[in-house]
Amino acid sequence: MFRHALQVDRRPSVPRRIAPSRAVHASAPSDPISAPAPTPSAALTATSAAEPATARRIPAKRWFSTGLVSALALAVTLAFTGCVPSHNPGARALNVAMTQLGKPYIAGAAGPYGYDCSGLVQYSFARAGRLLPRVATAQYYATQHIPVSWARPGDLIFFGTPAFLYHVAIYAGNGNIVVAPHTGTVIQVERLWTWGVYVGRVL
Repeated sequence: MFRHALQVDRRPSVPRRIAPSRAVHASAPSDPISAPAPTPSAALTATSAAEPATARRIPAKRWFSTGLVSALALAVTLAFTGCVPSHNPGARALNVAMTQLGKPYIAGAAGPYGYDCSGLVQYSFARAGRLLPRVATAQYYATQHIPVSWARPGDLIFFGTPAFLYHVAIYAGNGNIVVAPHTGTVIQVERLWTWGVYVGRVL
């Protein structure tokens, strides 16, 4: 009896089959990491669909306010840096004078082939739309008198005394002047050698 009880069933085991429907569920991944990642185009499409249509638009009011602030900032910069806009007669006259560099100093001449100091000033401002007297002292009294520290490009620099101003130049900024110095020289840019001068602004 014991021999029959200890006998082992030696028949080969047959693997158990799983029905197709159950196999699908059994092989489905339960871990989200093992799930296939969506393609970039699919993710982008999903994101774009989720965003409202107006999310990427910049309101017109923001553009207007930004432009207004930029314009105000530019105006303040021009006012405090001494930069002169081109509509200023002094700036236009300075531009004219710069085109005359290298022409000879000629006593009593007012261009266009040669100049003395006040002749260069008269010619440059005439081309800029402002008529000035011929000699330096008269030119000084035809301008608005301002402190030396307020000088900006295009202002006139006068040498001498208010009763007799013997020399004049056009201020070019950064301590430089455009001037017709004296006989034997040419129209040139020079370093202002003294601040004991008078400044006039043509309006």
